Amino acid sequence: MATFKLPKGFGKMTLFEQESILVTKLNEVYDLENEIKKALAKVRGGLKYTPKEIDRLDLIELKDEN
Repeated sequence: MATFKLPKGFGKMTLFEQESILVTKLNEVYDLENEIKKALAKVRGGLKYTPKEIDRLDLIELKDEN
């Protein structure tokens, strides 16, 4: 059911460890939702949205590979 990656051994972790990981993931989703809402507000307000270079997921993934 999860559409995000869970760490290896997630099923063997304690409930506290699982909860901690899931809360962290949920907070990441909330932060992403907030960023998207702000970008959408700019676009709807007539301003062109230009993401910061570090915010571009494809560039972050490229940096992680190197």
